[in-house]
Amino acid sequence: MLSVLKVLSCLTAFSACLSGFSQSNPFPHSRSLPRANPPPQSNNQAKVPQQAPPTASQQGTCQNLIQRREWRTLSAAEKAAYIKSMKCLTTKPSQLLGKGYRRFDDFQYVHCESRRTVHFGSKFGPFHHHFMHLWEKVLREECGYKGGVPYWNWELDAHDFPSSPIFSSDPESGLGTNGKNFTYDPDNLGGGIVSDGAFANWQILYPDRQYLERNFLLPDVFAMDNNAAMKYVQSQTTYIKFINALEGLNPSLSDELYPGPHGMIHQLLGGDMPKLAYAANDPLFYAVHGNVDRQYDMWVRQDPDKRTLAFNGNKTPGNTHNDASLDDELDFMKLAPNVKVRDTMKWRQPPYCYTCEYFISYTTKWFYLR
Repeated sequence: MLSVLKVLSCLTAFSACLSGFSQSNPFPHSRSLPRANPPPQSNNQAKVPQQAPPTASQQGTCQNLIQRREWRTLSAAEKAAYIKSMKCLTTKPSQLLGKGYRRFDDFQYVHCESRRTVHFGSKFGPFHHHFMHLWEKVLREECGYKGGVPYWNWELDAHDFPSSPIFSSDPESGLGTNGKNFTYDPDNLGGGIVSDGAFANWQILYPDRQYLERNFLLPDVFAMDNNAAMKYVQSQTTYIKFINALEGLNPSLSDELYPGPHGMIHQLLGGDMPKLAYAANDPLFYAVHGNVDRQYDMWVRQDPDKRTLAFNGNKTPGNTHNDASLDDELDFMKLAPNVKVRDTMKWRQPPYCYTCEYFISYTTKWFYLR
């Protein structure tokens, strides 16, 4: 009974990420650290990058494919290189926010301010697909990272979530473990400060100043992310059914309690990850969404002729209209030029020149799909 109550509490918090902010105080969870300079207003004059992705009508081939690998297959040096590039973004000034913010915060800002339009609807897949491409691009071009963004294949750890190798206290190659010091809890969601690994006492600046928090919850329900659960996701026959099965249903709008593998991962990590307004501050966010993007790729590969441009469902979160269009625009708030959905769907064509390392659990074999 206690576990059920915890699940309901977590899902309620996840729903609040979308709708729990008032107009008078859009970020009500006060923090103990002082605020940085105010975020930009709607007339922000940040220069939009000029290079846009090629349109669907443009032809192009990738000269080399970047390999995105599962976290546990990386050497300690490779993990450290990725972490170093993430930390590099904190040494560079923001291109979207005011003085006192970092380049790292630009990605958190865009994901935070997009949260009400790109979750629980048709845009979830293509938005996060392009968002991960932009993250990888900036790490490589601005911080000299040579690899692809690693992903976390969470189904391999469904039997023992807290013991996953994704959680390491190594100060150079570890992403940190569970939170500690639970007396620091200004948001009243039970998070503790991450005090080990390369991101120990990691400072968050947007939307408020705080320290990175986690609180591992409910390992007994981690079966939501096991091999059988992911097979269910991959068995869906339409785009919107696949996305709903992967992301989960909006708990504030659905009578069915189904957080989906993606939603459950956010909940299980606890702390900042369940709150969409804060989630991209946790470096684990990008490993989680690397796997979300991989699952999307896997679904398309099952029937590429029909699924490469498959797109349907509700354009606006909260409605039931099947009004999504390939010409819907994805707004990246000057992090990069806006793109149409159809222009994000050229897999393994510029600018999406990457391939994923796949693990097939029933053969215990790693291989690359090109």
